[in-house]
Amino acid sequence: PRIVTYDTMDDDDPFGAGLGCNGILHVLMEPLTGREEGNALGLLHHAGLVSQPAVLATLFSLEDRKGPQTGTCLLLDGKGGWMGGLPDKSLESDVKTEMEKSMRSKRSAFTGFHTAAGRMEAFIEYLPPPV
Repeated sequence: PRIVTYDTMDDDDPFGAGLGCNGILHVLMEPLTGREEGNALGLLHHAGLVSQPAVLATLFSLEDRKGPQTGTCLLLDGKGGWMGGLPDKSLESDVKTEMEKSMRSKRSAFTGFHTAAGRMEAFIEYLPPPV
């Protein structure tokens, strides 16, 4: 996973030209390589199978945009089951706490965490059950 940055004020940036928002756009790109348990596609596939709400965590660093990114890494399903993980167990514990809050509130949120490597941002996404 990596962050790609587009400058919509730069006329030489073919993506940003003509969008009209005159800002900076950061996009997290994640490779999808099948339904392995730890990747984004595998986590989303599992979330759709349980027919219950789920919470998905995607981590990234805006401080180190050119460095490696964590990406989509954890899933809490509606039955209380966990999939995925992080190498930093302290950070994983903090992220899981935020995911449990999201499950209770049924709301998505952005939050930040301080780690030894610097600040990490997280999108904690509440996924309602499939229809």
